[in-house]
Amino acid sequence: MTPSRVTPAEIAEIVGCTEKHVRRMIGRARGAGHHVSPEWFGRIMRIEDGEHGPEVVFATLPDHIREAFVMLDQPELPLT
Repeated sequence: MTPSRVTPAEIAEIVGCTEKHVRRMIGRARGAGHHVSPEWFGRIMRIEDGEHGPEVVFATLPDHIREAFVMLDQPELPLT
């Protein structure tokens, strides 16, 4: 089952970038300033505070990142 919220570490693992980059995008989504766009791949992410820091609401992630999480959640089908 896909999660409702994901951590920066989980996103970084899926996307193949550093956790620092994801945290930077979270900062932008929270409103880093009027000169910085809050969008990441055309989507404005909604951030919530979790137990261990910020978490991104799954439904607000960019499409290709959500699809990657869903693909990992799918059981493998036999090749025969």
